Amino acid sequence: MAARLRRKGWSEAKIARAIAQRDDASRRERNRADRQTPLIDWCNLIRDALASGATSSLGLLLHFHSGDAVEIKAREVLRGGQVNEPILAAIREDVLYEFRN
Repeated sequence: MAARLRRKGWSEAKIARAIAQRDDASRRERNRADRQTPLIDWCNLIRDALASGATSSLGLLLHFHSGDAVEIKAREVLRGGQVNEPILAAIREDVLYEFRN
């Protein structure tokens, strides 16, 4: 890349900046790809807890506190192996989701 830019008449300082910017952009893209979403973290937590043998089920409830008592509107039972990002992204407020082995 540097040789091509030299042939175009670029100065060494400008070439160094262009290479550094390209490397920074590449590094940021790799870091972005390496990061997990919070939903993946929740999936892993549920799977790991169930796989540990310490419990046979795990409950998950989404509730936005308003000062009132929590009223559970429904209950859904899922297998721990079924947990994935789309399922967690679709959970509804005040529904108790129970993941079992």
